Amino acid sequence: MHERAAEAVRNLVSRVPAGAIRAAFAGGSVGRNEVWSAVEGTTLAIYSDLDLYVVLSDHADENAVRRAAAALVVEIPSGCHGVLFHRGLDVGVYHTDDLLAQPVRPGTIDLAEHHLWLYGDRAIVERLRAAMSGSINAGEALYLLENRSWDALEAVAEAGQSRAPARAAATAAKVVLDVLSAHLIAEGRFRPTHAARYAESAQRAPAQLSREEMGTIARAERFRSGDAASRVEPAVALAMVANAWCVLAPAILSCAHSAPQAPATLLAARCNRGAWSENYREFVRLRHRARLSLPLAAATGWRFAALAPRAALRTHALVRALIESARVADHAVAFHAAYVARMASRLGFHQSTLDERARAALRAVS
Repeated sequence: MHERAAEAVRNLVSRVPAGAIRAAFAGGSVGRNEVWSAVEGTTLAIYSDLDLYVVLSDHADENAVRRAAAALVVEIPSGCHGVLFHRGLDVGVYHTDDLLAQPVRPGTIDLAEHHLWLYGDRAIVERLRAAMSGSINAGEALYLLENRSWDALEAVAEAGQSRAPARAAATAAKVVLDVLSAHLIAEGRFRPTHAARYAESAQRAPAQLSREEMGTIARAERFRSGDAASRVEPAVALAMVANAWCVLAPAILSCAHSAPQAPATLLAARCNRGAWSENYREFVRLRHRARLSLPLAAATGWRFAALAPRAALRTHALVRALIESARVADHAVAFHAAYVARMASRLGFHQSTLDERARAALRAVS
């Protein structure tokens, strides 16, 4: 993975104007030395993805670097020399101020301590140390679950089509272990490394995780440690994500009342339903991603102001998880699905399934 990261950065630097990139480094599991791999027959399979952070020089052409990075992501090989990379390359391109302004999240909180340096000016790391010194907001628990909903949904589809069963099982285990992370975030007990998080939960289980769920988490940890017989079904992982979101959302969204809140009510709060002026402004700010001029965005934005555009796209997989786990009926979230379909079309994604269109649209606005 270190070699893969270094080669990717060399390739990217060669594709952009000289001096455009100030620094580049890898974070995530590579930076923490927690890469997840297993032997499959005669092949070493690697389940971790590769998170690259690329920091631009002050006057670099951001769009040119983004285009080069997007091309690299598509072209990077999925295997070599007996190694199969089940996950691809994720390249974040930032100006310095943008990187330092990133929220404190599971993926950013430990970048200063856990990273693989690859290119350029190391001084950026010390600035990251100060920028990421705060605590993680409890709302990041929902953000993590919403992102993992996409992974769980993908694993369910792969398992159902008998494609990459090992990858589907690994994805399901990762999702389940991140459900644990979400609970620890909500309780203010998150730790940057997986080993520390699991030890924290072993010492004191999160209050809102059931004994059955803790058993599933233990099974996922055994699978991660090499016990292939301890795999978790993707459908179970999908249901756990949906349940965790419903359990944690009321307090985080300040919707807690004497009576339990319906998932559709929580979803409406998460997506800012009805906050027309705020949602309208968000859509207008996204006009470049929607390929709209300012006048056209201003004229059509009211059609997309019922929900917050980014939140609606991000929670689409969660909605599917709620439906698949029978926590909500289709008709209760029909408005959300219709909005996502319109938003995906507005962003130029007309083909394939709604799930695929929604995910492509989310990438476009993220």
